[in-house]
Amino acid sequence: MRQVILRTSLAVAIIVCLVALILGIRAIRLSLEAEKTLHAHLLVMDVVGVYVHNSGQWPRDWDSMYSVIPSRPHGVWNWPTDAAEIRKRVIVDFSTSSADVARQTPASFSAIEQVAPNFGDDPNAVEQVIEACRQASEKEGAIGHPDTP
Repeated sequence: MRQVILRTSLAVAIIVCLVALILGIRAIRLSLEAEKTLHAHLLVMDVVGVYVHNSGQWPRDWDSMYSVIPSRPHGVWNWPTDAAEIRKRVIVDFSTSSADVARQTPASFSAIEQVAPNFGDDPNAVEQVIEACRQASEKEGAIGHPDTP
């Protein structure tokens, strides 16, 4: 009887350890994917901010941003070399305008979003994009849709 209890306890302990290992590995993978998405998001925020600063307009599509040089190096991704993978992780609302984004707050910002899994927006990066849009709006009056001349 004692051996049965010992073997059962050992089997339960092994199963618990295996489940914990599997869940731990899954959590680590999810965290690494979220980290990659965060860095893709930060890179896109930088590229869009530079684009708006240089052109005074919100980008029309991904292609319009490929010639932009980010303001600083980004360690995980290279722009535009990694654009295909970045596009899977970040959604840009190309139907909006700089003027629309300039009216957003960091809490209401929705022009550039991360695909799950992610760690959420970086408030500083969001504020920089909004500020670039505000400066563009001040230069041009109220900037309309990017398709307008």
